[in-house]
Amino acid sequence: MERDMETKGNVVIIGAGRSGRGYLAELCFLENYDITLADTDEELVTKLQQKGRYISFRQNDEGNDFLPIEISGYRAVHIHRDRAEYMEKLREADIIFTATFDDAFESIADDFTEMLRLRMDTGCRRQFVFLLGANYIGLYDYYSKALREKLNEEEYGYFKEWCVMAESIIYRVSSFPSPEQKAEDPLSIQSDNFNVLQVNTGQIARARHVVLPDFFVMEDDTLKFMHCKIWDINTSTVPWLIWGSSTERNISVTRPMTTISANALTTPQTRPIGDWRNVTGNPWFVRLRRTGTPGLTTGTVRSRTR
Repeated sequence: MERDMETKGNVVIIGAGRSGRGYLAELCFLENYDITLADTDEELVTKLQQKGRYISFRQNDEGNDFLPIEISGYRAVHIHRDRAEYMEKLREADIIFTATFDDAFESIADDFTEMLRLRMDTGCRRQFVFLLGANYIGLYDYYSKALREKLNEEEYGYFKEWCVMAESIIYRVSSFPSPEQKAEDPLSIQSDNFNVLQVNTGQIARARHVVLPDFFVMEDDTLKFMHCKIWDINTSTVPWLIWGSSTERNISVTRPMTTISANALTTPQTRPIGDWRNVTGNPWFVRLRRTGTPGLTTGTVRSRTR
């Protein structure tokens, strides 16, 4: 895909794994942001640098195939090996996304502190967004506490004035490619077609001087929603793995984004989140319409009923 328009801004995505490059980078690429992918996996970063492109296989609306989206024009940096470039890209960023496991939280807080001091030293007085994303409950509180402990009073004042920190929900499920997809592109990722990012309404409201992506949708209570996501969606493959036939196990391992449990359709926590309805007449297939995002569906997903 050629970029023939001015970019909307600079983004850095910390974590170039499945969610980082298969979800956030794809959505930022489609909105023409200038993208930097940062990771500590030296082999992955080197391959991303050398190849200069990769494919994001997004599930189609029918749920029976994938749409290949070629991502190119990004930069890839190793957080330690390319330290100076990484820090400079953080300093220039309009939006910094995180998409990592919890073992990286402390180092990200350290990197953010170093970047903030660099902004101060270079006289940068420009608003930017620090958007937190991880499969973790209490992410905003964690970083709020960590940064308050690391920053002195002057640095903390600068942080409060110029940084908008907000929590997001990485709701799209991304997985490793199928053997056929991997043969086409070893760096590829496959995922469902959830094409928005839920962002905490109150926290992001201060971002009046940053061009925010169109794929942002507001979520009033990200903490509550994350509880629902983790307990009703992330654990939903377990019943299928236990109950399913060998073929079903195969599907749930290679295409986990299409797997949910029957329990997830009926629990009180899930009912306010979405309207589950059978659209095919087949008890193995249902469709989810998210409340709060009119007209948006995640596509077709499989559920196991007994």
